[in-house]
Amino acid sequence: MPTRYYREKALLWSAFFISLLVDPFVVFGADCAPGHIGQYARVTKIYDGDTLRLNDGRKLRFIGINTPELAHDDKPDEPLAQEARHRLTQLIPPGSQIGLVYGKQRKDRHRRTLAHVFTHDGLNVSSALVKEGLAFAIVVPPNDRYVECYFSTEQQARKQGKGIWSTPYYTPADSRKLADSTRGFKLVTGRITGIGQGKKNIWLEMGNNFSLKLARKNQHYFNEVPVDQLINKQVNVRGWVSYYNSKIRMSFNHPAMMEILH
Repeated sequence: MPTRYYREKALLWSAFFISLLVDPFVVFGADCAPGHIGQYARVTKIYDGDTLRLNDGRKLRFIGINTPELAHDDKPDEPLAQEARHRLTQLIPPGSQIGLVYGKQRKDRHRRTLAHVFTHDGLNVSSALVKEGLAFAIVVPPNDRYVECYFSTEQQARKQGKGIWSTPYYTPADSRKLADSTRGFKLVTGRITGIGQGKKNIWLEMGNNFSLKLARKNQHYFNEVPVDQLINKQVNVRGWVSYYNSKIRMSFNHPAMMEILH
């Protein structure tokens, strides 16, 4: 049975915190509670399970989760993609007022606004989707708030076999058998066979055709458990896959995105 790697040590720094500022969106004791809301807005459109449009025209991408992809570029819907969008529409239908808690980084490379989203009564929408097995917990530095909460919630969904955790499509793929055409968010399993040192990146090799890219600027997240201790470990990793320089690569910049298999 896989266990969350680094849970006992590497995630201690991200202990849950609730602001005492008076705010109508605060529900003390709620899962992944908001603390202080940075801004209020209204939903005008739901694109998919983790992306929506606000009344001021901004396109917003949820921090901390990734939901199955809807059909695009001649690719069909991934399993549960429609269900994730439908559930998000139920939680915050167009016209709903929502509260936004921004991360340290407010926009992604696609110029989408990044935020944690809360309903009018303080429900963390990302946590709700993860809890129902309709989203994967993720962390993309430097936006690491709620990381412990999201991954803890995911563990409950996994134990209960909810949604994506009972769907064969999302079984981690063998790192040795990935096709060069593999793209997008994937779960991958394999053994770390070596570590390469570059000027800007550290490379964790998982066989001859797949490697994890750790940016040196994010190496401080691994102070509790240095990456050189991962040699010969069998692991599951999650993240976005691309193909570059005759090799399949996945960015790996936070220990919560990996689990070791015992």
